[in-house]
Formats: sequence, structure tokens, C-alpha cells
Amino acid sequence: MINLLPKNYKEKLLAEKYKRAVFIIGFLVIFFLVVLALTLLIIRTYLYQKIVSDSSSLMKSEIEIIETDVADFAGRINLANQNFTKLSIFYNRKVYFSEIIRKISAILPESFYLTNLSIDLDVKENKIAKSGGGTRTEISRQTLITVSGLAPGREELLIFKSSLENEGSFIDITFPSSNWIKREDIDFYITFRANL
Repeated sequence: MINLLPKNYKEKLLAEKYKRAVFIIGFLVIFFLVVLALTLLIIRTYLYQKIVSDSSSLMKSEIEIIETDVADFAGRINLANQNFTKLSIFYNRKVYFSEIIRKISAILPESFYLTNLSIDLDVKENKIAKSGGGTRTEISRQTLITVSGLAPGREELLIFKSSLENEGSFIDITFPSSNWIKREDIDFYITFRANL
């Protein structure tokens, strides 16, 4: 094909062709940039939502872990408190038999001989409600002591009885009437309670 168009019309057509090419390339570049920007915006929004949801679930997991740790710690504290309560009850139940024996030996005249010394402990626990809620345990201890032995005479046995009554730590002192039948070499038997 022969182009019979004048030279400046040809140049004008060529310039328009270049303009269209530049316009199309510019449009494609702008279109590509808009699509790229929208794609990056969508990716950013998706990642932001993912981060928010992951951080939310992470916070929930942390809260659950903390609550679990707190519950576990509270359980340990309750167990320790129960153990301390049991230890307290155990030590409150404890009666120092050596103290009872020491007091009896201090009162017992040297001329007496003991054939039997029995100490029985009766511990009772009473649960008492506290005003702020909960209960506390009150322990009452009764120690029953039985002493039997040989006394040289009635006067010494009477002195021993009055010494026991004057002690203050011993209550409910019982001397059976059989202790007073003989004048000498008396096989005596006494029961009383200790208030220790």
C-alpha cells in the first residue's frame, strides 16, 4: 500500500497513534496500579482481621491459662489450709503426759508405791459457726487418770487426797470407800480428770 497522504497529515496520524499507545499504556499502568492497590488493601484488611482474631483468641487462651493457674493455686492453698487445720487439730489434741506424770510425782509421797498408772485421753471436736461465715473447730480434752498402788497408812492417803484436790489441775477426784477400810498397807485406787 502506498500512502498518498501529505507529510504533515502522516505526522499527525503518527502522533495520534503514539498518543493512543501512550494513553493505552498509561491506562494499563494506572489500571495495574489500581488493581495492585486494591489487592494490597484486601491483603492488608485480611491480615488485620486475622491479627485481630488471633490476638483475641490469644488473649482468651492467656485468660484461660491464668484462670487455670489461679484455680490450681487456689486449690493448693485450700489443700495447705486443710493440712494446717489438721495439724492444728492434731497439736491441740496433744496432751503432754509427762506434765501429768510430773505433777502426780510431785504430789505422791515417797512412801507410796504405784502399781498402775493409766492415762486415757478423750478428745471431742465441736464445729462452731463463725460470724463471717465458715466454721472453726473447738476441741475439748478430757484426760481420765487412774492411779492404783500401795499406801503405808490412812493418814498418808488422806494427805495424798488433799494434795490432789489442792493441785488445781486435777478435778473429779474419786476415792472409792474400799481405800479407807484398812488402816495400814492400803491398796488404793483413785480416778480423776486432768484439766491441762
